[in-house]
Amino acid sequence: MKKASGLFSFVLAITLLITMLAACAVSPAATQPQNQSSQSDAALQPKKDPVVLTVEVFDRGTTGQTPPDNNFWTQWIQKNFGDPNNIKLQFITCPRADETNRLNVWMASGQAPDISITYDRNLVYNYYENGGLAELTEALDTYGQNLKDFLGEEVLKKGQYFGKQYAILARRVHNAKFATYMRKDWLDKLGLPIPQTRDEFYNALVEFKTKNPGNTANVVPFSVTRDIIWICNTLLESFRTDKSERTRFLVKDPFMQIAAPGMKEGFRFLNKMYNEGLMSMEFPLDVDGKMSDAEFMRGEVGAISGNFDFPLRNVPGLMAGLKQTVPDAELVVVDPFKDKDGVTTKQVYDPAGIRIIVPKTSKRVNEAIQYLNWMSNKDVLTFLQCGEEGWGYEMQDGLPIKKLVEGEKVFNSPDNIDYTLIVNGIDLGDTQKNIKLNSLQFKGMEDLYISAYTSAITNAYADPDVSTPPTEAEGKYSNSLREKGYEIYARCLTCKPEEFDSVWEQQYQEFLQTGGQEVLDQRAAAWDAEH
Repeated sequence: MKKASGLFSFVLAITLLITMLAACAVSPAATQPQNQSSQSDAALQPKKDPVVLTVEVFDRGTTGQTPPDNNFWTQWIQKNFGDPNNIKLQFITCPRADETNRLNVWMASGQAPDISITYDRNLVYNYYENGGLAELTEALDTYGQNLKDFLGEEVLKKGQYFGKQYAILARRVHNAKFATYMRKDWLDKLGLPIPQTRDEFYNALVEFKTKNPGNTANVVPFSVTRDIIWICNTLLESFRTDKSERTRFLVKDPFMQIAAPGMKEGFRFLNKMYNEGLMSMEFPLDVDGKMSDAEFMRGEVGAISGNFDFPLRNVPGLMAGLKQTVPDAELVVVDPFKDKDGVTTKQVYDPAGIRIIVPKTSKRVNEAIQYLNWMSNKDVLTFLQCGEEGWGYEMQDGLPIKKLVEGEKVFNSPDNIDYTLIVNGIDLGDTQKNIKLNSLQFKGMEDLYISAYTSAITNAYADPDVSTPPTEAEGKYSNSLREKGYEIYARCLTCKPEEFDSVWEQQYQEFLQTGGQEVLDQRAAAWDAEH
């Protein structure tokens, strides 16, 4: 029995061993279908539905545009950003001319796009103050490092309140604002040098008036509109006596610059020019600038000031119109308005452009920052702003020379700024290259454009600001103060020189009573509290 029992145990052991070996031999084959089945089941499981990210886009109503919410560019953005991130982009159109009203309606009804935009600084602050904005600080730190590097600290700070990020502002590549032009052919004909001082500018206008070098029926030495504070900004700047940041903040915005120290003497100078017939005599009636434009294109104007590139633009086409009237006409940029320190100080645009916000009702803060962060990639920006090399642009001397694009790939806005929200203008990483590239759109006037731009940013400053701007008085009085300004310009420039002091004093007191004093007081309190 012992032998039998031992034999049985041996056979049993051999049987078990064979079974185990067989099991090991078939194990991979046996388990493979199960694994394949598991993988098939996973593949058959539906992916999560993409989240929807709504993005505001301006409808500018330009001739030949494609639908702003569905075109070649929006489809490219969906393919290259949306699809890889499982995000469905939905572009929400807003008429450019009605952007503030439309955004107010959206915000009030809780229907504002996840990414909303506006140029109105006060509007954004009002939304923040009323708890209508999502805080972006954490999302920016987590998903927006490239965006932070691209914008830089100066621009980012302009979207912060008490150290927290509530708005993302676009970086403005070109911030030139004002320049002054004179008829060089008139100067040459009279043997006059290019004016280097305010007095030389004035003397040249007198010569234009008395000697009529253009041989025109009507001579307008200096063409202006009713918007004197804009047209004569650089000239009036030269009379300012207090250029501290605090004072600049108090009188920032055109409707408040009448209160700048020294402005009275600037207007006295303009009063003298008006009474001597050295400027447009009917300027108070020129509400939209068309009278001034017509004077210029008829060849009657000796000097013009304002937007640095305005005479060169295709619309209204001042230089083109002048050339039709006077083929040999030639312009030169002048920079003669020196202040008490001998500096030709000029105001430039804020380095930040459009304001990008995410409403508090949005659930897509992270996705919004991811989208803007993706947009900050150089290759993405180049494609969106210029298209593809070959059909969108050609490289010449290191510059992307853009082609005229029509059809489905047309740009609905200059440089596609409506789809490159984080930047206004093409940035090649070099200021001189940026200026030269921009000049190429002014065929035959490239050098004049470069001269105007260079003059506009020489000795330049941008108005200072505070993180929590006072908006109550501004919102209440800005329109009435602007209209009061037009009245002041008209009355103080057209009165007789001996009446100037009394007229100015009366008008200035009315300006303060119209709300100017409240704006000054609120701004002073805000500045002093922060500094």
